[in-house]
Amino acid sequence: MKCLSIMQPYASLILAGMKQYETRHWRTSHRGPLGIHASRRTTDEITMYCQREPLRSAIRKLGSSSREALPTGAILGYVTLIDCLPTHLIPAGDINDFERAAGDFRSGRFAWHLTNPVFLEHPILMSGRPSIFDAPFTINHECNSLSLPFLPIEEK
Repeated sequence: MKCLSIMQPYASLILAGMKQYETRHWRTSHRGPLGIHASRRTTDEITMYCQREPLRSAIRKLGSSSREALPTGAILGYVTLIDCLPTHLIPAGDINDFERAAGDFRSGRFAWHLTNPVFLEHPILMSGRPSIFDAPFTINHECNSLSLPFLPIEEK
């Protein structure tokens, strides 16, 4: 499965359906399922943004008191990546105030359009990597989990 490491709180906001665009300085040709890995890394800038609105309230809606209390170092869920466009091509009406506050839509960047977010019942602890990376999992929609390829999946 293709995966992407994203810093918190953005990884959880995507999986909660509160953020539908992930902005990057690079494009991808990948379309389809994409695992969302919550990076252990953060920046002082993100910590500062999380103490202000609207991110502070969004973190509370996730059931957490702070960004630091959100899970990291694990694949938390998956989404469907349906498009990747230069930010200047995203229609203005598609980006609400929260989305704009939670992303970097400056010129020269790319907006990855993410849909169908699913939190895993049991996050998978692992280290992330830069860029899109391959993880040895497949989606098991019936039990809301990711399966290792060498473990048999019981058929119903």
